[in-house]
Amino acid sequence: MRYITGTTALNIMVPGRSVPGWHSYGLVNIAAWQWAGINVRSTDHLLGNLDLYDATAVLRRYAPETPGGTLAANYERAVFDLLFDSVSRGRPVPNYQAKDIDDAVDFKKVTRWIESVDLPFEHQAVMLGWLSRI
Repeated sequence: MRYITGTTALNIMVPGRSVPGWHSYGLVNIAAWQWAGINVRSTDHLLGNLDLYDATAVLRRYAPETPGGTLAANYERAVFDLLFDSVSRGRPVPNYQAKDIDDAVDFKKVTRWIESVDLPFEHQAVMLGWLSRI
C-alpha cells in the first residue's frame, strides 16, 4: 500500500491536533515526500492500514497536483514507520528527537504497537529506547 509517512506526514496539519513537525514548506515539493515502500520501508506487514487517512484535501493546499485518494499516516504511524525504517537500515532517526514531538504524538500508542507486532528484539529495544528519550 502506498501512503505518505515519515517526516512528511509529521508536517501535515491534522484538524484538532498540534503538528509535531515545523517544515510544512516542504509539502509543496511532491518529489520530496516520503512514501511507504518507496523511500521509507513499509510497515504494511505489521500494521496493515491502521491509522492511515485520506490527506488529499490538506495536501492540495500545498501541492494542487496531489492525486485524489492520497493516503497519509497519522502522527503515531509516521513515528512508528520512521523508527522501523531507521532500525531496519541501521541508521539514526533523522531530524527528530522524542522530546521535540512528545506533546503532539501519543507515544503510548506507538509503544503498544512496538510491543505487540512481530519485531526482532534488537529492533524493539532501539525503537523503545528512542521513545524513552523525552
